[in-house]
This record gives sequence, structure tokens and C-alpha cells, in this order.
Amino acid sequence: MRDLIKKYIKNCDICQRTKVVRHAPYRLLQPNEVPEKPWKSISMDFITDLPKSAGYDALLVVIDHLTKMSHFIPCHKDINARQFAKVFIKEIFRLHGLPEDIITD
Repeated sequence: MRDLIKKYIKNCDICQRTKVVRHAPYRLLQPNEVPEKPWKSISMDFITDLPKSAGYDALLVVIDHLTKMSHFIPCHKDINARQFAKVFIKEIFRLHGLPEDIITD
């Protein structure tokens, strides 16, 4: 009986649209503060599963929030924390110093 009810509710269009919300209400989005100097606030993300080029299959994208300058750093999809730190120091820290804020997903 329980399985029959579960299956009915799962396939009922009205039941799916009128489900009870079981989480706290969402808050309004807050904008990020505008940095005072370039490279004090950056965002980073990986783009993976790219076709291999010179042995690399991913990109690390680093963007400065103030100037919108970006670095596209080739890397491997299975990069670990130690390798990431080396790449970050070599490509970002060496040129721009240590940022105050790093935003990533």
C-alpha cells in the first residue's frame, strides 16, 4: 500500500507542483564589495573535460574583480591541492601577490 501511494504521488503532476517547502526562506542576494586595488579580490573556476592540447585537458580560470583581467592556466582535470598551490603561486601570486578574497563555486 505504501509503495502504491509513493508511486502515485511521484507521478501526480499536481502533487509535484504543490509540495510543502521544507527549507528556510531564501534571503536577498548581496552584491560583492568593490575591491580598492586590482587583484585583491579574485574568482577562480576550473573548466574540465576539454579536448587534450599539449597534454592538458582542463583550464584554471582566474579573474580579477576590479579590472576583469583574466588568466587562463592549462592544467589537468585530476589536479590535487599540492599541484594547485604550485600553479597558483607560479601563475598568480608571483605576478599579483596574495588576494584578500577568493570567490569560487
